[in-house]
Amino acid sequence: MALQPGSTSRRYTTDGDCAAVDHSSPDAGVLRDVLARQRDDDAHDRGLIVERLAWTPEQRLEANALFLRFYLAVRPSGPLIRDE
Repeated sequence: MALQPGSTSRRYTTDGDCAAVDHSSPDAGVLRDVLARQRDDDAHDRGLIVERLAWTPEQRLEANALFLRFYLAVRPSGPLIRDE
């Protein structure tokens, strides 16, 4: 199942420790598989590329709009590159 732009399917912990996730849930095997695949950076990147290539043009536009809204909310004031 591919993620849709704007969806949230990841569970994060406040301490950043993956061990704090409840591994007794029915999808624990899926979680272990995903974590194992993410250890291989190249395979993870390829998976993300394949996922995003499957998006429709409307989904791509929505993902870009979500990123721009996020960026505008967190960007620093002033130019990003400063001549010093």
